Amino acid sequence: MRIRLLCCGCAAIALACVLSGCAGTATSTGPKTPPTVTTVTVVSNPTPTPTPMPTPGAVASSPGMFQTALVPNDTTKAPVGSVTVNANADDGTGTLSLDRVAPDTAFAVEFCRFPKDLSGPGHGSPDTCIPITTFTSDTLGNVSVTFRFPQSGTYAGIFVVAQNGTTEFSSGFNIPSNGAEYTAALQPESSITGGVQASNSSAPPPAITTLTSGSVTVNASNATFTIAGASLTNQTLLAVFCGNGDGSSCVNIGSLTTDANGNGSAVINLVTALGSNNPPGVFLLEQNSPSGGGYIVGFNVP
Repeated sequence: MRIRLLCCGCAAIALACVLSGCAGTATSTGPKTPPTVTTVTVVSNPTPTPTPMPTPGAVASSPGMFQTALVPNDTTKAPVGSVTVNANADDGTGTLSLDRVAPDTAFAVEFCRFPKDLSGPGHGSPDTCIPITTFTSDTLGNVSVTFRFPQSGTYAGIFVVAQNGTTEFSSGFNIPSNGAEYTAALQPESSITGGVQASNSSAPPPAITTLTSGSVTVNASNATFTIAGASLTNQTLLAVFCGNGDGSSCVNIGSLTTDANGNGSAVINLVTALGSNNPPGVFLLEQNSPSGGGYIVGFNVP
């Protein structure tokens, strides 16, 4: 950009120099010199390119993650928190949070293995429920704690939060859920510590199966089942939801068909399959019945 500036004071400066004898002896003046036009070149600096902001990294997660909402006993009410195990690796570490529960109150957390009868008083028995940790809510009723699952193995079941021996909250989800309230890895039933006999205690152990990866995610009204590298190839598997009691509470909610590589996926509408009031429980993919062998949501602890 070029700017033309008129030096309007130049003639006055020249006259002052003549009268004061600047630059030596004054000489006679001739005709007035017209104002000098001075051309100034201004270098326009381009707008600097802004430094790019770093791209936020993806939230770390493990294929073996088990993450669910914590819901009141009345599952039509909104969740009050969440529990997560193996968020970054299969190492048994976990976090639990609660929001606006009873303030300054002591709670105990247990993991109740599947199947487990929660219909009676109390919140579990030593043979099926594993104590995890205890904590006290703050003055606002909020909680944020970390823990490590105390036993090695592969587990299927639910977390329960109890007050004075009575279950107040359990891991689960609403139907429809408020976003993704539930994400859990699928494990071969044959790998579950303590075994899985969903129908009754005398049922035979499930058939041995293998799986490269798999998960169940609940988001809004749908449950999405995904498996890869399953040993049950070219089969139609039943998608099942079981309350964490016995096989009498199991409901067939849909199906998933694997290809020759053991891969498959299915999206199932839970409003149609379960309605709006579901008990805390587990998802399974079964060959023909809840005791027929297949895959169940859970997590592994080294």
